[in-house]
Amino acid sequence: MQPGGAYCGGGSEQSWKEFSPQFAVISGLSALGVVFISTAIKAHVIVKEPRLIAVALAGAAVYYLLTYSITAGLCRLTRIKYAQSIPLIYGAGIKNLSIAIALALANFSETNVALGVVASFMIQMPMASVFYKFIPRILQKQG
Repeated sequence: MQPGGAYCGGGSEQSWKEFSPQFAVISGLSALGVVFISTAIKAHVIVKEPRLIAVALAGAAVYYLLTYSITAGLCRLTRIKYAQSIPLIYGAGIKNLSIAIALALANFSETNVALGVVASFMIQMPMASVFYKFIPRILQKQG
């Protein structure tokens, strides 16, 4: 291998094409690792007061329900085509929660703010997949 290697900017296009599908897997595993670490940091709080995680889960569920519904409603009102509505709806609902955990732990380390973000991780994908079933009904197959 040449200096600079395939993964340091000096590689061929073929080596990038072979490696690039791994980015999604690496990203997903990294996010899962952040959730596990954040949960482990606050495990003593979860054991002492399990109602906190229940409240955080309920708050996250309401947040995603409102976000998806409002965005889908706005797409319908503005008559955005179905194909363009999907990325808009999911882009509004799914945000970078690993950054939120880092910020919460860095700025509010003595509080339980990180539990809310961890709850969002646990609710985000199930809500997205359930809502996926209802988007066509809400948008009524526009465009």
